[in-house]
This record gives sequence, structure tokens and C-alpha cells, in this order.
Amino acid sequence: MSPQPLEEDEVEYFHPNDFCFLCQRLLYDPIVTPCGHMLCKPCMVDNALGSLPSPVWVVAVHEDPTNTLPVDRLLRRLSARCPVCCNQFKDGVRTCVEKCADLRAKYPAAYAARADAQSRTEAGSGGDSEVERITMCVGNENWEIQPPPGSSKTEKIHEWSFFAKFSRHDIIEGVTFAVLERGTTTVRQPPYQIYGRDRSTVIVMASVTLKDGYIWESEHAVDSLDGGYKRMVLVEWLMAWDDFGGKGCMG
Repeated sequence: MSPQPLEEDEVEYFHPNDFCFLCQRLLYDPIVTPCGHMLCKPCMVDNALGSLPSPVWVVAVHEDPTNTLPVDRLLRRLSARCPVCCNQFKDGVRTCVEKCADLRAKYPAAYAARADAQSRTEAGSGGDSEVERITMCVGNENWEIQPPPGSSKTEKIHEWSFFAKFSRHDIIEGVTFAVLERGTTTVRQPPYQIYGRDRSTVIVMASVTLKDGYIWESEHAVDSLDGGYKRMVLVEWLMAWDDFGGKGCMG
């Protein structure tokens, strides 16, 4: 990350300990890492997310995706490392309330400018970046169907659902689900979900396409079926009733 130039109202005499290592500007909403380094919270989150091409973690089936996880949970889920000393975060980071109050008192104009710039960036109306964050959750639920009383059949049959959830829907054009030997189903509005009933392993392919004007900033992105550059990502999901506790495993 390149150092950001100071704004006119930030040209004050700052103590060296009041600078962020990442953005080289006055610390804003400071956090302290387990190894003792102090950084801007937004800088630390962006650095952790940017260090991984496609951050992935496991969540509960009914948990809704969000872009605003508490920073402590987010950094631990991403197995983030300190950008100063490269130590992995085994413990959580700590918000430094006292330091924040001290910065506000020592540099009122500069801190107010940082707060305003951050608010505009989060609202999408400021900053130099045009990258927008979206969280996607995929998974399945399944239920074993018991044979009728007196039936001699012992083969397991499962009813299942496979879903894709997003932290925002306004940029999703649609999700196309493909199940081997069954064709495809395209869903263009939430809930993005399909259902089935099977005796054996099921493999689902989900193609998530963004609306025209958006691209996926991911090494896994491919062109959409209509030729749109990097507008689609593919997810393969395996449901095996005798493996993974019947929960499925993403490939």
C-alpha cells in the first residue's frame, strides 16, 4: 500500500507514534495487535482481506452473510498476520479507546478530516478505490427420509437444499445451479436455492453472475456466458451422505 499524502488540514506536527504503519497518515480508530503494534482499524481490515485472494470461513447454515463482521472476529477468521512483524493473530486485536481520545484531543482538525474521509469512503462517495466488498455464503441442508414401516429397503434417501446467500443482492444478475444429469436452473432473485432428492452423492455447480458493469476481483473469476469480462465465479459443492457428516464439502 502506497503512503497517502496528507491533506492540507492534516499538516500538523505529529508524533512518530501517532502514525499508521500502513497508510502513513494519522492513526484513525486505532487498534492494537497482540504483538503490540498500533494501526488504523480500516487499514488493518483492508490489509487482511487484500492478502488473501478469496477469504473463506465456515459459518452456521442460518447465518446471514455480512460485510461488517466485528474486526476481532474477522481477523481471526482470516488467520491474519500483523503487517509489521508478520506474526499470525492467535489472539484478538484490541480497540484502543484511550489512544483514540488522545488523538482527538491532540489533533482535532486532522482527526476530524480522517473521520470525514473514512465516512465518505464507506458510503462509496469518496476515496480512490472503486472496489466494493460482497460476502457470499454457500451450503446445503439435508434430511434423511425414513422408509415406510415394514419396508425391506435399506438404501438411504435424502431430501436436500443447496443455497447461495449474499450480503447484497443489487449487483447479482443471477445464480445458475447445475446438477449432474439434470440440467440447469437459473434463479434471478433471492432466495437463491434449489431442492432435490437423492440416494447417492450429489455434485452441484453454482455459477454466480454479476450485473453488467461489475466484475469479480478474484483469481477464480471467469467471463460470463454472454461474454462479460470476469462477471462470473463458479462454486462446486459435494454432498455425500456417508461423508463429512452429510454436510457437504466445497471443492
